[in-house]
Amino acid sequence: MKLLTFRYLWIAIACLGIAELAAHAQSADPGQNLSICMNQLGVCDHSLLSKSEAAQVAAVEHQSNVADCRRSATACDRSKLSPAEDKALAVVRHQHNVSACMEDWEPCDYSSLTQGEANKVAAAVRERNVANCSHGWSSCDRSQLTESEAKVVALAVHGQNLEDCMDGLQSCELSLLTAQEAAAVASSTRERNTRNCMEGFGHCDRAALSAVETDRAAAAEHQRNLSDCKAAGKCATTRS
Repeated sequence: MKLLTFRYLWIAIACLGIAELAAHAQSADPGQNLSICMNQLGVCDHSLLSKSEAAQVAAVEHQSNVADCRRSATACDRSKLSPAEDKALAVVRHQHNVSACMEDWEPCDYSSLTQGEANKVAAAVRERNVANCSHGWSSCDRSQLTESEAKVVALAVHGQNLEDCMDGLQSCELSLLTAQEAAAVASSTRERNTRNCMEGFGHCDRAALSAVETDRAAAAEHQRNLSDCKAAGKCATTRS
């Protein structure tokens, strides 16, 4: 058994050695090396390239570095850029910074903005704050609102609260409604409660129903129970 084990071990070692030799032979293949260099699929052996191949690979590597610099990748080496490329890169990065400041992204370098760009960014920040306040979001800074903006926000918040009340949401604040709005909300709440009682769906407050509505809700419940009996063969016992 020990002899067989040692034999298998030596076979495994031999196989690994053959694999390493094959890999070395492949890496030493000029055609495969050129493909690796051109497509940047691994370590490029520049010593195996001809003069024309080296020029092609250098062009590919240069364009790859330009792309890395444009997307601010860590692999970017600005020292390898031409003066024109470096100038174009500065323009691209400046535009990216302007966009970041306009959208409130990080990082944003306000100090590098022109006066015109800074004015546009300030306007965008103000518009975004008005929108945040209008939606009732925590990022709202009411202290930054102008008098006219505060009125716009107040109308938007009031309208949103009215919608919440009409939909029966917990965020509704009835105290903020006008008398006319409160009456409309009460009517909507009554209709919704009646519908829930009739359909057997959602919250139903039977105490809020009128005598006629109570009878209609009871008849609807009886009909649903009868349908369940026919479908399932069993039903709840009800008094006639």
